[in-house]
Amino acid sequence: MMASTEQKPLHTRQPLSLTLLRDQLFPTLFQEDEPNILYWAGKSLAQAYTFENMTQISTFFSEAGFGELMLTHQAKLEIRFTLTGECVSARLNKRQNADFNLEAGFLAESIQRMTATNTEAQAQVADKAVTLTVWTEDPFM
Repeated sequence: MMASTEQKPLHTRQPLSLTLLRDQLFPTLFQEDEPNILYWAGKSLAQAYTFENMTQISTFFSEAGFGELMLTHQAKLEIRFTLTGECVSARLNKRQNADFNLEAGFLAESIQRMTATNTEAQAQVADKAVTLTVWTEDPFM
């Protein structure tokens, strides 16, 4: 157990600067285009990384402060994940309509590059829970 004077590791909390950007500045700048811009920004960011398996993607999500990514459902052309953790809960508590399209875009592009099949993803927030669904053109692994 950590002493109260110790800070939590960065990946378990979201830095104030990121919170200010994601939940205050971006909505003001991008307005109704925010979901689309963040989705494509996520896809663009993912192009800088190479992953060999889902475990590496999940680890990256945690280390990047996106949250804890857990596979919850896998079908032939659809993969569903939940995104949880302190940083996700904090964002949902501070901004009722928090946007997770950056994470959806990053996940879609990461899986697309890993599997060499076209993908699209969607983020859904319901009951303080975030679900990321990825659809693939060809069967997933």
